Amino acid sequence: MSFINNNNEIVDFIKQQLGCQCPDEVFKTIELIENYHDSNSLTLELIVGNKLMVVIIRNENLAYSKQSVLNHLLKRIKERDEKNLNRVRIVFAIPDDVNALNTMNNYADMDIDDKKAHVHFINNSIIDKIYKSIADSVSI
Repeated sequence: MSFINNNNEIVDFIKQQLGCQCPDEVFKTIELIENYHDSNSLTLELIVGNKLMVVIIRNENLAYSKQSVLNHLLKRIKERDEKNLNRVRIVFAIPDDVNALNTMNNYADMDIDDKKAHVHFINNSIIDKIYKSIADSVSI
């Protein structure tokens, strides 16, 4: 577990790309809880202000079926509840040539009755910038 200090890129990503409306004081502490990466995949878990869990997943060899997205979401909802957090936002990285909004629309009918769990699809180039920003903030 590592703390990420004064990283405006991460705060801007969470607020602008993910639409988080948490008050600024929530962003005073950002912890990197999970960091797994190899040549084909990446998983990062951030805890923001002991309120928000942000999970970023990229797997070059995996198509995100509705069932796999749902399984990831249910797993992280359980984690969120066990950690007494308020919200969870799961980000799936998608190729840059894929429209993120169209991808999101394909998953709109997932049956999750949890207003504090959100799924996002963000292009790889944006995820790469965030990963680099996190890597520059902590030694990963």
